[in-house]
Amino acid sequence: MVFLKSQELLLVLDNCEHVIEAAANLAEDIFKGAPGVHILATSREPLRAAGERVHRLPPLESAPLSANLTAAEALKFAGITLCRPRIRRLRRI
Repeated sequence: MVFLKSQELLLVLDNCEHVIEAAANLAEDIFKGAPGVHILATSREPLRAAGERVHRLPPLESAPLSANLTAAEALKFAGITLCRPRIRRLRRI
């Protein structure tokens, strides 16, 4: 915490739904001890941490599992478009 105390940064905690209590405790400790640190936590449920502001986002649209789509048709779905850079990286490996 000593390092964060004087920092101004954004800390991203992703997929917190698996560790809600630990993420909430960490966020509260950082919030109290490091006023220049902002936290963006993603979770399917609120952390219920002191000072938390919740912004609910709808799920990204994705193709139905049974759809027989071309690549061009699949790229019309936001859920697939979001993964496109990662897919490209995997192709290079």
